This record gives sequence, structure tokens and C-alpha cells, in this order.
Amino acid sequence: MENPKYPLLFKDGDITIGGLFAVRSIETSPSFEFRQRPRPLSCSSVNLRDFRMAQTMTFTIEEINRSETLLPNVSIGYRIYDTCGSRLSSMSATMSVMNGQEFAAEDKCNRETPIHAIIGETESSATVILSRTTGPFKIPVISHSATCECLSNRKDFPSFFRTIASDYHQSRALAYIVKHFGWSWVGAVNSDNDYGNNGMAIFLNTANEEGICIEYSVKFYRTEHEKLQKVVNVIKQSTTKVIVAFLSRVEMVNLLEQLIIQNITGLQMIGVEAWVTANSLITPNSFRILGGSLGFAVRKLEIEGFSDYVVKAFWDTTFPCSHEDGNASQDALSCSRYQDLLVLKKNNEDVSEQRYASNVYKAVYAVAYALHSLLKCKEKEGCEKDLTIQPQQVLESLKNVNFTANFGDRVWFDSSGAAVAQYEVVNWQQDSDGSIQFKAVGYYDASLPPDQRFVLNTENIIWAGGQQQKPRSVCSESCPAGTRKAGQKGRPVCCYDCIPCADGEISNETGADPSVKLPPLVAHALPNSRSDHRSAFAQGADPSMKLPPPTAPDYLNSFPSASSLPAFGSKNITKLQTTFPAVPSGWADNTVCQMIGEPKYPLLSRDGDITIGALFAVRSIETSPSFEFTQKPQPLLCSRIYDTCSSRLSSMSATMSVMNDQEFAALDKCNGETPIHAIIGETESSATVILSRTTGPFKIPVISHSATCECLSNRKNYPSFFRTIASDYHQSRALAYIVKHFGWSWVGAVNSDNDYGNNGMAIFLNTAQEEGICVEYTEKFYRTEPEKLKKVVNVIKQSTAKVIVAFLTSLEMDDLLEQLNIQNITGLQMIGVEAWITAENLITPNSFRVLGGSLGFAVRKIDIEGFSDYAIKTFWDTAFPCSQEDGNSSQDALSCNRYKDLLVLKNNKEDEPEQRYSCNVYKAVYAVAYALHSLLKCKENDSCDKALTIQPQQLVEAMKKVNFTVNFGDRVWFDDTGSTVAQYEVVNWQQDSDGSIQFTAVGYYDASLPPDQRFVLNTERIIWAGGQLEMDKNTSHKQAAQSSAFANCIAPLRPCSVARVIQNIETIGESVNCSMIGKPENPLLSNDGDIIIGGAFSIHNKIDLEIPSFTEKPHRLMCTSLNLREFRFAQTMIFAIKEINKMRSLLPNVSIGYKIFDSCGSTLASMRSSMSLINGQEVTAVRTCFGKTALNAIIGESESSSTIVLSRATGPFRIPVISHFATCACLSNRDQFPSFFRTIPSDHYQSRAMAQLVKHFGWTWVGAVRSDNDYGNNGMATFVEVAEREGVCIEYSEAILRTNSKEKIANVVEVIKSGTAKVLVAFLAQGEMDVLLEEIIKQNVTQLQWVGSESWITARYLATERVSKILAGALGFTIGKSNIPGLKKFLLNVKPSQDPLNTLLREFWEMTFDCHLSSTISPQTEYDKYCDGSENLSNVSNAFTDVSELRISNNVYKAVYAIAHALHDTLACKFSNGAPNNTCGKKDLMLSKQVLQSLQNVNFTMPSGERISFDKNGDPTARYELVNWQKNEAGETSFITVGHYDASRPKEQQFLMNSVDIGWAGESQMKPRSVCTESCQPGFRQAVIKGRPICCFECVRCPSGEISITTDSAECIKCPLELWSNENQSMCLLKKVEFLSFEENMGILLTAFSLTGVSLTIAVAIVFYHFMDTPLVKASNTELSFLLLFSLTLCFLCSLTFIGRPTDWSCMLRHTAFGITFALCMSCVLARTIAVVMAFRATVPGTSVPQCSLPLQRTGVVCCTLFQIIICVLWLVLAPPKPYKNIAHSADKIILECDLGSTVGFWAVLGYIGLLAVWCFILAFLARKLPDNFNEAKFITFSLLIFCAVWITFIPAYVSSPGKITVAVEIFAILASSFGLLFCIFTPKCYIIILKPEKNTKKHMMGKGHDKSH
Repeated sequence: MENPKYPLLFKDGDITIGGLFAVRSIETSPSFEFRQRPRPLSCSSVNLRDFRMAQTMTFTIEEINRSETLLPNVSIGYRIYDTCGSRLSSMSATMSVMNGQEFAAEDKCNRETPIHAIIGETESSATVILSRTTGPFKIPVISHSATCECLSNRKDFPSFFRTIASDYHQSRALAYIVKHFGWSWVGAVNSDNDYGNNGMAIFLNTANEEGICIEYSVKFYRTEHEKLQKVVNVIKQSTTKVIVAFLSRVEMVNLLEQLIIQNITGLQMIGVEAWVTANSLITPNSFRILGGSLGFAVRKLEIEGFSDYVVKAFWDTTFPCSHEDGNASQDALSCSRYQDLLVLKKNNEDVSEQRYASNVYKAVYAVAYALHSLLKCKEKEGCEKDLTIQPQQVLESLKNVNFTANFGDRVWFDSSGAAVAQYEVVNWQQDSDGSIQFKAVGYYDASLPPDQRFVLNTENIIWAGGQQQKPRSVCSESCPAGTRKAGQKGRPVCCYDCIPCADGEISNETGADPSVKLPPLVAHALPNSRSDHRSAFAQGADPSMKLPPPTAPDYLNSFPSASSLPAFGSKNITKLQTTFPAVPSGWADNTVCQMIGEPKYPLLSRDGDITIGALFAVRSIETSPSFEFTQKPQPLLCSRIYDTCSSRLSSMSATMSVMNDQEFAALDKCNGETPIHAIIGETESSATVILSRTTGPFKIPVISHSATCECLSNRKNYPSFFRTIASDYHQSRALAYIVKHFGWSWVGAVNSDNDYGNNGMAIFLNTAQEEGICVEYTEKFYRTEPEKLKKVVNVIKQSTAKVIVAFLTSLEMDDLLEQLNIQNITGLQMIGVEAWITAENLITPNSFRVLGGSLGFAVRKIDIEGFSDYAIKTFWDTAFPCSQEDGNSSQDALSCNRYKDLLVLKNNKEDEPEQRYSCNVYKAVYAVAYALHSLLKCKENDSCDKALTIQPQQLVEAMKKVNFTVNFGDRVWFDDTGSTVAQYEVVNWQQDSDGSIQFTAVGYYDASLPPDQRFVLNTERIIWAGGQLEMDKNTSHKQAAQSSAFANCIAPLRPCSVARVIQNIETIGESVNCSMIGKPENPLLSNDGDIIIGGAFSIHNKIDLEIPSFTEKPHRLMCTSLNLREFRFAQTMIFAIKEINKMRSLLPNVSIGYKIFDSCGSTLASMRSSMSLINGQEVTAVRTCFGKTALNAIIGESESSSTIVLSRATGPFRIPVISHFATCACLSNRDQFPSFFRTIPSDHYQSRAMAQLVKHFGWTWVGAVRSDNDYGNNGMATFVEVAEREGVCIEYSEAILRTNSKEKIANVVEVIKSGTAKVLVAFLAQGEMDVLLEEIIKQNVTQLQWVGSESWITARYLATERVSKILAGALGFTIGKSNIPGLKKFLLNVKPSQDPLNTLLREFWEMTFDCHLSSTISPQTEYDKYCDGSENLSNVSNAFTDVSELRISNNVYKAVYAIAHALHDTLACKFSNGAPNNTCGKKDLMLSKQVLQSLQNVNFTMPSGERISFDKNGDPTARYELVNWQKNEAGETSFITVGHYDASRPKEQQFLMNSVDIGWAGESQMKPRSVCTESCQPGFRQAVIKGRPICCFECVRCPSGEISITTDSAECIKCPLELWSNENQSMCLLKKVEFLSFEENMGILLTAFSLTGVSLTIAVAIVFYHFMDTPLVKASNTELSFLLLFSLTLCFLCSLTFIGRPTDWSCMLRHTAFGITFALCMSCVLARTIAVVMAFRATVPGTSVPQCSLPLQRTGVVCCTLFQIIICVLWLVLAPPKPYKNIAHSADKIILECDLGSTVGFWAVLGYIGLLAVWCFILAFLARKLPDNFNEAKFITFSLLIFCAVWITFIPAYVSSPGKITVAVEIFAILASSFGLLFCIFTPKCYIIILKPEKNTKKHMMGKGHDKSH
């Protein structure tokens, strides 16, 4: 289909390799008009890096073609395609490289692929596409750059390899580098593809493990520009200073561009190999962003000759076109394809940074070496070029390649197809010339030991932005000492607050989590008020620490242990400060340390430049003094390198002493250093725990030679602990293995009650349980518990176990041995540990009676050269501090008394040969020496730098890196837990001829070896319990055999167990003749042949079981009810065998015979037929019982349960069983069924397909019924699991069996009948389906939609008119239908005459023709007619003759052919790995296990074209047809295929429906609906009904403000803030926006009042203007009156600004206009009032008050108004009012209002107006006694009273009014106050002017008229 895509570069050769590279990086897709074929994709923008990869591939192939040693006389060709960096183009290129350029294949579509391997792709996502496409064809793909961890999945990508490491290592290394630099707060961004998502997931997991917090983790893809913008915004707003960028190069280019645009700098980038060395990122501006970036890069390797090749040879010889200037000799059209590449000619500037080129180079060489092996190439003879090489052969050969490339790299692939992880750590740096360089500053190599993998040179690193100082990136700064961390709620653990420790608690390190509670004495010594002392003590500090004298209580000296526990020396306080910066320096500087108690002196000592401490239990018994509490206690009575006396108390004392010196008081202040740099010891684990916990806070390294407790491997608790002996983890497990090895399944266990014994025994018990070992008892005791010891001995005495695992120290073992001797308990097989198994102190005259034959693990015995002489002489002469033995007065007698008990050991060397632990001490001291050698920068021919000050913590770090070989050859290094590799000898207590006891090595255990080589035993040399030469059969073999046999009966056989069973059978068979119990069973159908195949079919459906009488042998089982379908299966098997026997290509000159048995559809009968198949018909075997089985393979059974019986019986004998119809998923378990195969898919797939089918049709409420056997139970379990995952609920699940009572069946049908589900999933075998249908028909249960399993869905015998009424429209999966040529004819020729004596043929004939054969006439016959066997089957239509639905029969056919091919391969010795040499190719000697091996590897094509093979579980590929029961035109039921399921396809393509119409239940054309509850419509949500499945729910309407827009919404969605739900709650609508508008009633009314006020004001002004010359108007101050009227007009008009939609201008205008106009108004009133008052005051005799002149009035008005204007201007400038959408006040509407901006401004404006009003009111009140005729002040007073009343009531109304009412209140206040002023001031005047003109006279104004009236 479509034109072929031509390669970019190509060359022919004998063998062709494909290559896929993104040579161009931008793809232009054509527009799709859907009227013509789209144009091909076009690519542009040359990707120089990938072009170099293509060049590397051609260069390497040319180099190999010139080689005389690799593939001589064979040329390699190549076809390299351009994928354009696009998945679409990648798929196109993949198909092209696989297909070649032919438009149509000349032969059929099964020809070979033109290429043998493919190099590529560059990116992981494209490589995934490539590998998935090529995988089914087994074409190996070797990528040079695809690092996604997902590609390591061998199941999904079986043919994928890579010469670059998986991202698993890089992702973890990224976390380690972040952790290394102390960055606990980082951001993360990754490519949104396979590469980025998988890599980032691993990084996040590792970061979480390492305590690193991720502030954000975002991702984007190169084409998602909007998403990229969001990512950049997140980065910009974050607080982290470090970003881990797991991006491909293209995404990094996009991110860099945006970071430059937004100028986001100063971030420390941590990068991956994809971009950190990409030249394309180097731009003039990039260093501002990426300067100082750190990341992992592929190592830079130089390929010799490559630079010259890319400049000249490539263009001259390899490149297909050199047409640059229109050279006519070139094809211009062809050359136009390469125009963009030709510009790269002679360009080699980037070659030095081509890191991936070496990976391409190695990939091509790997293919070449694989081909070299396959073609059997020899250096001088060349290769066998005529051999046909298939890609899958190259695939297998690639798994074994192992070679060294020219530049020194070793190339091989691990089990996942990946290369070893090796990276450079590179740093973006700038040279002096400004160029950017990728400087290597470290490396990561996963092939090295864990502590050597990651190396950094931090001195050479440049940091973010080119800075010299490392950036700091934490969420919260470290808490100082004296405080603790308190997590912030809802934040990561790295974000916390620092809280001071409580009184009596301390934190002695920065970043402490919990505070440490002080010991009582220390808490007492420190004053509670001194909070600065809360950090003064190290965690775990002893009460005897030196304290400042003023704070030490007096009674401390009388504390019982005070004299025996010396305090820390003065020099330790500085160490304390070094380790914990929180120690108050002032406290150390100003305090002299004093020792509490007397100093303890070392047993042995010597001065030196550097001091090493040591603790050993030189004496083993400690005598504690009595405590009288009236005087200071005496020191412990043991002598004091330091002696710990095997006591925890003495161990603590010695620990404190070795850390301090012997000064009673420190001469200097308390900040000295510790006097020792390392400590060797202790011997016992418990004492070592004390030592390590005490020294741990001071980081003093402790190296133990003998402490093996696994608990000490905890690096968190013991950070400075090391040991030169292995952890008990290995020894404990090895103990279980040795017990298992000897078949001891019933043992006792006893251990020391301390850390050593308890931890070791716990591990042993866990491992023993895993290995199936039962522990009768487990007891423990401690050396000081004699009563407990006696109880332990009593338990041992009363037990039945003959083997005891003793996890004891030598001291506890000594005590136990003494008690066992006393009670004479012998004959027990002791299994011991290294602590006592070679202990010399246990060798006593009586010990061998108890411990003789003991087995155990011991430290290896190694001879230290020169040690023997040293121990005898040199030590005593030079090292020992005293030699006084006979009272020599020259010695200090008092001093020598301390060593009296040791002097007796002088000249004693008896125990030297067994000094196994001495080598551990030797290695420990050397380890410290090598660490010091490194720290002191010692050189071989030069001295060490002794001036350097070495801190113990430096020594701890150096110890982690030591790696050296000692004199006796052992390699010494420490793993990440501080332990060495586990290596033990297995020793056995034996007695020499002279009676001496020897510890004889009989094996070894080495954990450094591969698992199958770690444990080796030489059992022939072992002496057993009590000194026996053989293991007591009564106590071991018999007991073990019985228990093992029982275990094997009740538990599945493991592969190793099966091997043992066979070995036992063969061993037993060598001496025992076999005889059959009972009579042999004869096959129903049989035929002889060279090779016999067995068959087991349920030819009959039922068996007649008689009730046993128990007085005679039961009768044989009688099978009844012939099953014609199963009989057809048996005949199909015979047909296939006869067909194969006629073939010349398959098993030529070998005939196959058969024996077919009837299992009667019963597991009981199945067992009988199984044994018959295995045994044959001989009553007594001629040979012994290890002869080969009577047949080589078995076909059967039809049912899963019967097949399980058959497979379990044949499994131990490795007889292959191939079933045609057993589908139970349980049979895929290779541990339980190692020899089982099948030609029908497992129910695992069918059950999943049925669940997807139910989900596909929307049936969420179904019923289920199953067979109550393995088939039904396992299949239904998988269906239910998947269905529930898909959201399908099961209303009921019932189980039936064909043998159930009718009542049981009726009850099941009643459940179905009463159920509400309209769909019934029936996972039933045929037998159960038959009995269920009978009852269904009886109860007339119809209208159910049946979904069936393959066992019955195409059973033709069910397709009767009676049953079709029930099953019409049934759907189900079945295997594909096939046609077997010749089978129909063969079946029709089956006649009784073929074997007249065969009862089965006669039964078949009589049943088929409803007659009885003449030879079988009987008086009791039930037939009414006779037949003679000549009847014609072609006239009969039944399940036997119907071959229209050959589905299961085809499986039988394929099974026979599979066995035939396996036999063919076996006889051809194709798979002969497990066969004895004398049986290969010999049919008479062929073993069934050989056939089994060949069967596992069969891969052939049937004549029908179907490919047959088995996976590792013996299953074929799962493919099903979905069939539907429909009526055809003739009214008969047909099985119509309506869909397909193929498990080999991608998940989304596995289940496909055809376009065929489906018939539904009841022959309806409408799909039934089966739900528990009808779907909830939009606007409703599902509410689960308590106690019901999730599919049953109530529909609850969404609350207001929430919606659901889909059916069956689980939750309602809240509308956005500016939206609100509609009435149906189905959609969000814009909220109603509320404001006071001109259109609404209130707005109209207020507008009317406002305009009315304006009109009245204008009317008054007109009146005043008309009567301007009248006395009243003149007396009213005309100018002020008009100004007041003008201001009132503005007041009325400004209220209109409050109406309408608020805008920026209206909001600013309404408040400022209101404030200014009212200020003007009040100013006018104030001026009028002042003028009136002053006018009348001036007329009073004797006053000199000046009159308020007109200019003065104007000035006053202007000034008062101007002040308000200033307030308003400031308000508008600083915080102007603006529109505001108030969504908080009302849920369903938005109130559009003006936000005041500044409430201060608003209340200042309002307050100023109020101030003016108050002034006016006061002045008017003062003028209340003016003459009545002109008492204007009275009206002013009244008007201001109204004004003030209105605005005082306005305040609470304004504050409490909601929404637009607030605006209305403000308008009302404005109008009311304005009307009050207008009416009160001007109405009286207008009244006089208009209605009382007679009063408008000067006389009346002056009051004269009034006087005359009187």
C-alpha cells in the first residue's frame, strides 16, 4: 500500500542492517482534503547530531567490511532512513526498512525480511514504536540513545537492545547528586513522553527515599506551546533554586528560549544526557541560563579515523549525491533531496562532542559479532555464506555477545538488553575566550562497588550563573541547636517551623526532628532557666560526662556507677562541637572539665602519632561490688589495649575511658579533641551496640572483628560502624539452607537472649518458614539466667526433634553444654554458628558425647605470617607492660598484680591454629591504616604529611572507600552497611584416632559467588551426631521422608521437588519390581505404532456410581450417555495421526500409534484413565520401575478439573499433556503444571474479554452463574475482578455442578428468575449448561440476554428449537472456526465393521440409528428395530457428523500436529540439552522429558496458515471470535461472528466489533438495557445506597450553584465564581448582575425625585431672579442665594451619578461630585448664617463687630469648598473608587458596586460636610433671638436639623444595606438633605414673594410695619 519510502543512505551487501535516525528534525504534514491521496510528508531543518550518527554507522560498516578477522569474505550493507524526529515518520520508516522497496512480493507474504537488524532510534518514544512494530517479527533493534526504563520490559520488547544504559541508573544518580549537595528543595520538569515520564517517575521515587522534597513537577511536549508557558510561569513563581530537567534536547531548546525571553536566571540546572552536552543549546544568551549546569553525559570517546571520514571519505564514497552547482552529470531531481545536507560537507567542528557516536559504533559491532558467530566464521577459512540467517537467530546471538571495542570498552548486554551504566558528570563552564565547554567533573559507574560508583571533584565546579559558590536550595533553613522541627500543615516534610525545645529536653544538632530528653542526672545538673544549655549534650551522652563544676550536684559522686564509668576527657567537647554545631562555644571556653570518678587505665597501651583504641573481653567474668550507698563504690573487680570483662557495664566503662584520657581535670578548656581516632572491637554484638551508640554522635569509627548482629547494619542508628566479619543475615539464611539440604523438616531452636541471638534467630525462622522447615520449639536464655537455662534443657529433653539449631555465643553454649552433659542428653545433631562452632573452650573430655558431629558455619581459618612467633616471644618481651612472675623486685609489684592471671599464658600456643578471628582484627587494623594513609596523603617513597589534623569523622569517610588486599590474599572493602562479604567454612566436629577433637572443613558458603555456586558441601566427609558415620535413618531419612511426602501431598510440587521425586523414584526403582494394584484398564480406541500418543476424552457424560458395601472389592465404574461431540474429538485425533503417518516430510519412517481412554466427565474416572495412560496394560513390569513410560505425550482432557487431575499425575514424570479444551487459567502455573500445554487460550483472556464485552454494551448490572469446578470458579473469579474494575456490578453469582440435586438447580434458577438483571453471564461447562437449561425451560425463564463461555456457546446440539427460545440472541466468545480437509469423509466412514469387537463403535452406531445391531440382540433390548452396520452416516445430522463448526476439533488436530513436530525435532536431536547421549535420535530410547523440551520450542505453520507455538506457560496466543445466536432464513439457529478479540494486539485494539447486526434476547432488534438504577440525568448526581453495590444508587439533584453536565455524574461540579446554575442544575449561566439602573422602578422613582428637586430649585431661582429687586430678595443676600440654589441643583443632579452601571469614571465622579457640591452648599449656608449673625450683632449698640462683607463671604465659600476639593483630589490620586463585582454577598448574583478605594477618603469627605453642617447649626442656634420678621437663622437651624438627622441615620443604614439598596440609601440621603435645605430655607421666602407680596417691603423687613399694627 502506497509508494515505497526510499532510504536516505544505502549500500548493498551480503547481509543488510537497517538504520533509523532523525537526520531532519521538523516534519511538515500535508493538508488533508479527503478528495485525493495526501502528499508525502516533507522534512526540513537538519539535525547535525543525528546526521553524525548516520555517518558513524556507515563508517563502522566500512571498517568492518575491511576487517580480515571479523566477518571475513562477508560484506555488510545498510539502509538508513530519515525519521524526521516524528512518530508518524518513524512508523513510515519502520515499515519501509522492514519491507524493502518492492511494490508487491513475488511470493506469498511469508517471505523473509530484507534486513537482519536495525540500529536506532534516537528518542525513546520513537524507539518504542519501532520495537513494538518489529517485535512480532523477532528483528533485533539496537538503540544508541533510547534510555527509557520502559524499554527494559522483556515481555513488551523482546527483541530490543541498547548500547546506552537505562534511565533507571541515571534517574537514581540524579537524586544522589542532588542529595550530595544538600539540596532538599527542588523543582522538576520533564518531557511529556515515554522518556521523560518514566525517567522522572524513577527520580521522584528515589528523591523521596533520599528525603528530597519536590516543590513542583511539571511536564510539556515540544508542540504544546501553551503548556510550556504555564511551565515557565511555575518556574518563575517558585522558591527553589535547583531544577532537575529530564528533557529531551528539543524540549530543552524550547524551554531555554522561553527562559531567555523572560530573563529567568540564577537557577541551578541539573540535566540528563539528552541535552547536557547538546551543541545546539550553545547560543550567545544560553550561558546566562545554563551556565554552571550539572548533569550526566555519555562518556566522550574518540573513534580513530572518524574525523577524517566525515570530512572527505564519506562525501566521496558513501554520500549518494555531490551535486552542488548544477553539475549536469548528476540527477538534479535526485540531488535536490540532499541540498540541505550538502552544506555540511567539510564540516567537522562538532565531531569532538559526538558522545553518542561511540554507542552507534558499538551497536554495529555487536551485530557484526553476532553474525560472525552465526555464520561460523573462522579467521583463515572465512564464513559459511550459504547459511540462511533469520533475524530471530541474530536476536539470540546478540544476547551472548561479549567483546572489547577498539577504544577499550567492554560490550555486552544484560538480561534486559541494556549496557552497563557509565556516565561522566559534566559542568557547563566558560573559557577565557568566552566559549562554552562541557567540563568533566566526576563520573558514575554502576559496574563498581556501591561506595565507589559516584565520584565528584567539587573544586572544579562552576555554579549557576557562573558563580563560584554553591547555591542553597531548601524550603526551610535548618533549625539551630536548642530547637526542633515542627512540620507545616499541608506542606512537604522539608518545610517546617523551628520550635524551641521544652525544659529538660535538648537538640544537639541542627535540623533535629525530636528533642532528646535528658537523663535525670543531666537534667538536674542543668538549670531549667538556662535555655542555652538545651543543646549542650550529645545524643546518648552518659550521666558521667564531665560537667561544669558549679552545676554538678553533690550526690552525683555517690551514684553507684560513678567510680566505674570515667567521664569524657576535656578534649571531647570540641569534637562535640565539630559534630553538633549547637554546643555553646562560650560554655566550652569558660569551663574546665572535671572527671567524675576515677580514670580507668588501658590493659595495653603505647604512644604514637595517631592512637587507635581497642576493646576486648580479655576476662569473661565480672564481679560487681556491693552497693552500700554510704560510701563511694569500689571499682569493678576486673583488670583493665581495654578489658570489657564480657560485661555490658564494663563495656560502657571501657568505652568512656577509651574516648577520654586519664586526666582527672582537663588542663585546657573543654574544647579539646578526642585522644583516639578509631576503635577496634567489641567481640560480642550487645557490647558493640553499646560502644557504637556511645561513639556514634562523635563520629568515631568502630571496626568490629566479631560482632555479627544484623541490627548493626542499620546505618541510621550506627553511622560510624564497620566490621571485618559478615552480618548474621547471611549466616542465618545459610543455616536454614543447610537444614533444608539434609531434609530435616522438624527442628528445635535455641538462642542467646541478646541482640546477637535474637536478631540472628529471627532471620533463621523467617527463612526456615520460606523453605518449608517446621520449628518444634524456639527457646532463649542469657548466661546469667541459670533457672531459665534449666527450663531450656527440659524442653530439649522432652522434644521429638533430633536436630537443634543453636544460635548461641560461646559462653551460653558452654553453659548449655554443661547442663546437657549433666542430664546425659546425647544423640542430637547440633547445627551451630561461628560464635561457638570452633570455640576451643568447648573442647572437654565429655563434650564430644554431646557435640560430636556438630555442623556449623565458621570464620575461615587463615594463617597470619609471623604471628605465632610474635605471640610466644615478642609480645611478652616488648608489648606486655609487666614480666614479673617470681616476685622480681625490679618490677612494681602493685602494678604487676593486675596481670597475674595473664602471665600464665606466656609460652602458650596451643590455640593458635584455631585463631580464626585474628585475621579479622588484622584486617580491621589494616583498614584503619589504609584510611589514614589516604588522609595523610602518604606517598610510597615519601613520608606522610603529619602536620595534618585528622578528625575521626574524616576517618569514617575514608573507611568507606578503602579497598585493598591483605598479605594472605583477602580483598578488604566495606559495603554500604559497613560489612564485608559473607564467606564461611562449613565445619564438622570430628575425632581423630588419638581422640582429639578437630574442626574439619566439609564445605563453604560464599555470598560473592552466583546463587547456584554459593553453597558447596562434601557430604562424604561428614561425621554425624554422636560420632556416627551415617546419618541415622530412623531420625533423619525416615522422618524427613515421611514429612516430605506429606508436604508433597498437600502442597504444589516445586520444580526442584519434582526433580527429587523423579530421582527418588529412579533410585527406588533400581531394586524393586513394580506390580499393578487392580486390573488394567483397556483403551476404548487404540492402534500400535513406533511411538504411542495417549488420549483422554469425556466420551460418555455420566457414570453410574454404586454404593460400596465394604465387604467386597468395588465394581468398575460404568460410563453412560454417549457424548457425540467428544467422540468426534477422539476421531479427529485418529484422523490427524493417520494423516501424519502418511506424510514424508514429518516423521518419515516413524509411525504413531494411539491409546484413547474415556474419562466419563468425572475427576474420579479421569484419575483412573490417567494411571492407565501412564502404566500401560502390563500387570507386572518386566523391568524395574524406572523404565520409560508407555507413551510419550497425552492429548486431553476436555474439562479443566479433569485436566488438572491428569496433569498433576503426569507432571512428576515429565509426560507432556496437551489439552484442546481445558481453559482454566490455573493451568498456566508452571510450578504446579510443568508439563502442561494447550491449543486453546487460557480463560484469563476469555474472562477479561467477557468483562469488556459487558462494559462495551453498557450492561452494568448482570447476573452470573458458573460451574462449581476449577474451570468455572477460576474463570468467574477473573471475570468478576475485571468487571468490577470496569464498573460492572454483579447482582448474584451462583455455582452449580451437574451432579447437584434438582432442588439445588431449582434454587439457582429461582435466584435468576427473581433477579432484576437482564444479562446473565454463564461460565459453564457443557454438562452444567445442560442441567441448567432443563430447569430454565421448566420454569419458563425467558427474555434474558445470555453471555456465554466458549465451552457451550457454539455447541450445535443445543441449537434446537426448544432451547433457542431461551438462548436466542446469546453472545459469547469462542475460538476461531476452521476447515479440516478430509475430516468429513473420514467421519462418515466410521463403521462398526472397522473393529467388530469394539463396544464403543457398536454403542455409537446403535445410538445414531436408534437400532440394535443384529449381533447384539437381547430380550431386554430397548430398541424396536435392527441394523447391520451398513447404514450410511451421510444421511444423519448430529453432533458427530456436523463439521460446520470445527472449533474444538481443530484444537485436537493442532495438538496432534504439535506433538508430531516435537517428536520430529526430538528425533532430529534439535533440542537435546537434557537428553542422555545414547538416547538422542533413537525412537526406542526416547524419553518423555525430551519430547517435553521439544514441545516447548515448537513453532510451525498448519496447512491452514495458522502459526502454532507455545509461550513459557504452555499457552497459545489468545484469539477469539465473538458469536451471536441468530436465526437464518430457514429458521435454523446459526452462530454468526460479530466481533473479534486478539490479546496479541495493543490494548485499545484487542476487542473489535464487526458491522454485522446483532440479534438480541427474545429475537429483539433492540439492545436490552441492564442496569441496577437508571442513569442520573444532567443536574443530578449519584448517591450510593448503603449496603448496595456501586451500580445501585439514588439520583440526587445538585444543590444550587452546582451542576452535572453528564449522565451518571458521581459528583456535582461547582460553578465558577461568576457563574450560577440554571434551574435544572445542568449548566452554569452567567450570574445576574445587579446594580441600580434607570430602567427599574426604584431607579425611575429616584430619578424622578432628583429631577423634581432640580425643577423646584430652578423654579425658586427664577422666582428670585424675577423678584431680584424686592426687599426680601435683597435682604436674603442675592449672590449667596443664587450660589446656594446652584449648589442645590448640583446636589440633586449628583444623585443621578449613583444610578446606572458603575464605571471607572462614574465611581470617581459620584463620590467626589457629592462631596464637593455638598461642601459648596454647606459653605453657602455657613456664609449666609455668619453674615446674618454678624449683621445683627453689628447693629447692637455698644458693639464693634465688623459686618461680613460680600468679598469676605465669597472668600469663605471658596476656602471651605477648596478644602473639600483637596480632600477629593488626594482620594482620587491615592486610592480612587473603582467598579467592584461583589460575589460574596449573594450566591446567585453579582452586585456591581463602586469600591470606595479608601474608606478613609470617603469618611473624610462625609465628615467634612458634617463638620460644616455642625458649624452652621451652632451659628444658626446662636442667632435664634434675632427679630421675627427676619429670623432666617431659624429656618437655617431647622433645615440643618433635618440635614443632620438624615445623615446620622444614613450611617447605620449605609453600612447594613445590601447590594443596590446601599446606593439607594445614599441617593435618598442626598435627596432628603437637599430637599430639606431647599424647603426650609427658600419656601418661606417664596411664600412671601408670591402669596404675601405685601410683606415684601423694606418697612416690613425692618419690622416697622409690625410696630404700627399694634
